[in-house]
Amino acid sequence: MNKFLALTVAVFLAFAPPVFAEKAAETRGDLIRHKFARGWINILASPLEIPMALKYTVKDPGVILGVPVGFVQGTVMTAVRIFTGAYEILSAPFPYPQGYRPVIEPEFSWQIRGPYGTR
Repeated sequence: MNKFLALTVAVFLAFAPPVFAEKAAETRGDLIRHKFARGWINILASPLEIPMALKYTVKDPGVILGVPVGFVQGTVMTAVRIFTGAYEILSAPFPYPQGYRPVIEPEFSWQIRGPYGTR
């Protein structure tokens, strides 16, 4: 388990875009690498959708209704992130959507700031 955790952290750090770097003119190669990395990160981090969904669905209707609804929403969004990540990996060399923008918003699952539909 510790090796898996260390490997997962290493992959995230290797592909994570620099957060505090100055915004430089991005070349086509930079955009392709970012899209490719975003695809892998979305596949690997897709299970984060379940706790994020639970976090926001338990608040409003309560635990009895919120847990099953949140689990289903999180499971569906996990599958969406996996398929979106696979699409971005396979289509990394191509500028679709225009300008290599993310296919799904928010770009990564840890950027979710509210219940589904209010992202």
